[in-house]
Amino acid sequence: MQRLVLMALASLLTMSCAAVGSDISVGHEPVMVTLSETAEKLGLKVEETDYWGERLLIVPGTNAHILVRYGCTCYWYNGLTRDVEYPGIKVDDRATFRFPLGMYNSICKDIGRIDLLRDEMPRYTRPAAVLNQPSIESIIPADDTPPAAPQATGSLKGMTIVVDPGHGGKDPGAIGITGVYEKVIAMAVSNRVADLLKQQGATIIMTRTDNDTYPTLSDRYELANTKHADLFISIHANSCEKPDINGVETYFHNAGARGDASERLARSVQSAMLTASGAEDRGVRSANFQVIKNTTMPAVLVELGYMSNMAEATKLAKKDYQETLAQAIVKGVLANQASNASLSR
Repeated sequence: MQRLVLMALASLLTMSCAAVGSDISVGHEPVMVTLSETAEKLGLKVEETDYWGERLLIVPGTNAHILVRYGCTCYWYNGLTRDVEYPGIKVDDRATFRFPLGMYNSICKDIGRIDLLRDEMPRYTRPAAVLNQPSIESIIPADDTPPAAPQATGSLKGMTIVVDPGHGGKDPGAIGITGVYEKVIAMAVSNRVADLLKQQGATIIMTRTDNDTYPTLSDRYELANTKHADLFISIHANSCEKPDINGVETYFHNAGARGDASERLARSVQSAMLTASGAEDRGVRSANFQVIKNTTMPAVLVELGYMSNMAEATKLAKKDYQETLAQAIVKGVLANQASNASLSR
């Protein structure tokens, strides 16, 4: 009899453990849906932004919009953060955005289409990697001093340069681990880059001049093309689902002679940023970002660092580090211009 009781208890314990495992399902993902099927079902319009890993969903006939970003465990409805259960927003090898069914249902509620809700799977625990980051105060000394600004030489006199602060307005860009918006960092660094380029004699055109404005991608490159600019510099900060990833990178579009000129500019800017900042080298890469693909002049897109990394996000919010990066970008432009001048002799 005692043996039968023990067997019964063991059986109940096994069933209990199995039930707990099915609730947690740590090793399994919830049902995933695609961005395109969500947009089609809910009647939303999909728009690209100037960051490859994000999309805007527009509610036709209204000002409502939804921003989704690869690697995030949240999305933004009219600028308000909405949490998404693990594993967040993914992009597969066919560049198809996928996210948990719970996010689809949350969007339904946001836009008032509860009639289109679908059955959810159990919710999952969000990865805790971010929680292991060091504290902000332990990362950077408060008295960092930026290097001296490049000496004004007038060597860019006669040149028109478009400076493009990424994102803006309804599009915050990446939201850093410290809560800072990418659009704010991009604007701050772009303003200093513009000032320093003016000191070198260049005529500067900004694609936006405040954080409340959102120029579309076509607005940005059409402005540069219409003004017959000599150079186009788009300034951004990066983000990644892995919080340990950090570093600077510079992109260009590889297309003929303009592509060659863009690559030379990208390598010059990247080299100057690495020297000035001591940041990890994420490389110079070719990409099809619209703002550098559709411009008719040499164009680069600069990623100042990863806002998903605690150390880099903290530095990017500091004015002295912003100054360091701005000066480096301008030194890269000057070095490239000097190299071009020597090649033309």
